[in-house]
Amino acid sequence: MKREMLTNKTIGVGLVCVEFPGKVENVHNLMECFKGQETLSMVLADKNKKLSLYFRPNDPYSHCCTGEVVPTERILLKVYHRRLKKGSNTSNERGVKDDIKTEIIGVIETSYKFKSFVDFQYLPMTKSSSNTCESILDKIVPSKLEDSSYFKRDVPLFLLPEVFSRTDVSCDYNYKQEKQVQRIKSKILHEAHLVGTDRDRRNNNAIFLKFEDKGIPIEPMPAAVEVLKRYKLNDDVNMVKKLFEERPIWSRTSLMGIANLEFKNIKVVLPTIAYYFVTGPWRALWCKIGYDPRKDPKAKIYQMLDVRIRLSARTYNSDIAFKAAAENNSTKLPRSLFSSRRYNHTCRLSKLPENHHIFKRDILPPFHQMYYQVCDLKDDELQKFVHANDGYEQSCDERDGWLLPDTFQKMRDLIHTLITLKIQEISDKETQEIERNEDEDGEGDEDEEGDEEIDDEMVNEIMEYFQPTLQNT
Repeated sequence: MKREMLTNKTIGVGLVCVEFPGKVENVHNLMECFKGQETLSMVLADKNKKLSLYFRPNDPYSHCCTGEVVPTERILLKVYHRRLKKGSNTSNERGVKDDIKTEIIGVIETSYKFKSFVDFQYLPMTKSSSNTCESILDKIVPSKLEDSSYFKRDVPLFLLPEVFSRTDVSCDYNYKQEKQVQRIKSKILHEAHLVGTDRDRRNNNAIFLKFEDKGIPIEPMPAAVEVLKRYKLNDDVNMVKKLFEERPIWSRTSLMGIANLEFKNIKVVLPTIAYYFVTGPWRALWCKIGYDPRKDPKAKIYQMLDVRIRLSARTYNSDIAFKAAAENNSTKLPRSLFSSRRYNHTCRLSKLPENHHIFKRDILPPFHQMYYQVCDLKDDELQKFVHANDGYEQSCDERDGWLLPDTFQKMRDLIHTLITLKIQEISDKETQEIERNEDEDGEGDEDEEGDEEIDDEMVNEIMEYFQPTLQNT
């Protein structure tokens, strides 16, 4: 297949190579596999199209193999090899070698290679009573224009699969058992035959407890104590122990904000002093080892409340808050502390702002989603919801803990109202300030216009003074 090409005449014309995945014995049958020469020419004219190859061109259910365009730089040679006849003893032919000549036909700059799967075929066949396969192609594909009775016949059901494979090209896959599967505990396999819904936790030697688990740990894991001995963190350990004596349940953000502890240090100290709740009203909180908040009604003030800033509160002024604090480098932990394994205890991070873990009416939260402990909500109206059932706590459930039902939702609604009012107040102040600045700019413009009028009057008086003098001259 030749096509015009701007190249050196000595090299030849440009050619397109189709690497047919089979042995070609009949060129006419080969062209039928590509749905005719016209279809093949249309594909070759557009390099963005793929070339479809049908091994059963007369079967409409034949799954095609696609060939993709691959740029190549090859030359097609035609070789002439003239051989001497055996047994020739003429003098003219003695000592004469075989004659070999070459001729450059053209340059192959484009090739179509078939790398996709070709073994996905669904044949229109059924098994007969003699347990042999018979073709039903003539029964399900009309060969001529049929009437309505053709479609009322009883024919075997034949449905072609919509997708044969997720990929068209084969790839190497290293079949081996994943590490996460190897670490699954045997009891999980016996309890519920389910695939894990979350990733395996990193090994930081901490004790994780679910709300429904019975009992509490009374001592830390030995591995956590051994890791702590490698680093000189006595001051941090004493400080954290003192804080847990004052308050048995803490969030990591609160500890970093109040004690000004570094993340890389606190994640080594905490597993030796407290255990971590995964679910329940104290989820994502660290509880002192040996203390069970599920048995102490006073622990309701340490429960976790998650608050999401609703969209309606942000519509007053979308740029007023929530973004500046999140982008402030002074309040964001450096990324290197999370990825680096080296512990440098000489540097200290700047103390986290108070609004990162404490809620107040006059201070907006820095992020769209906040996590507060109930005791860190510094508002009298919110605390009324917390202490509404003091002395009458009956049971601790996973949703509300020791609080009354729907207490968390009432607190979220009130926080939303307070944040909305604060945003509206700030927006009104900004609007008034903008209007005040515009008024001041307007007064300045009027003064400038008055000055211009005075200047015009002075010019007129000077001209009137000089006019009689000019007339006399």
